[in-house]
Amino acid sequence: MRAVIVGVPTETASGERRVALTPSVAEDLIEDGHEVLVASGAGEGSYASDEEYEAVGCEVVADRDAVFEAAEVVFQVQGLGATDAETDPYGEGQIVVGLLGPYDVADETLADLAERDVSAFALELMPRLSRAQSMDALSSQASLGGYQACLIAAEELPKMFAMEMTAAGTIQPAEVLVIGAGVAGLKAISTAERLGASTAGHDVRLEVKQEVESL
Repeated sequence: MRAVIVGVPTETASGERRVALTPSVAEDLIEDGHEVLVASGAGEGSYASDEEYEAVGCEVVADRDAVFEAAEVVFQVQGLGATDAETDPYGEGQIVVGLLGPYDVADETLADLAERDVSAFALELMPRLSRAQSMDALSSQASLGGYQACLIAAEELPKMFAMEMTAAGTIQPAEVLVIGAGVAGLKAISTAERLGASTAGHDVRLEVKQEVESL
């Protein structure tokens, strides 16, 4: 594979804190001969500073649009139909990789991108096969979502999840019901269990019963 210029712009979707490329992975790309261009502040929400990108060999630029002007391949967490923001200034023949909201992209947007010969790879459409696990962005993010949902529930609940036996008395464990036992649900169940809650899971699919019980 020939060396390319990879661009990482700041994300524009409201509340988005993730970054499409971490410094450690950027370092791997640079070692393979590619150039990496990062918009200043792109990694701040993920606790990756401009200095960390520069330390591994990335070029950090102040102007976000400069990333789109120079990059041959653009990595984004959210782009195209995944955000309500105006479509980014993708260049002629550019390759875009990320969570692109493929089911929500307007026809006119797709037509415009096709005219510019833009190639878009939506990670949402990646087949969820064993050999594609390293590229399965949906499962990895769903797992984090289930984990975070359980932590938020624990913070909101006015008692501890785990049983507490003290000289002052006994607090019974919290009862947690997780509805849906997909990737996110299974992670929520396992997290609630580890926190000591009395946990139950519900799903309309009989085939996931064994997975729930195993947790």
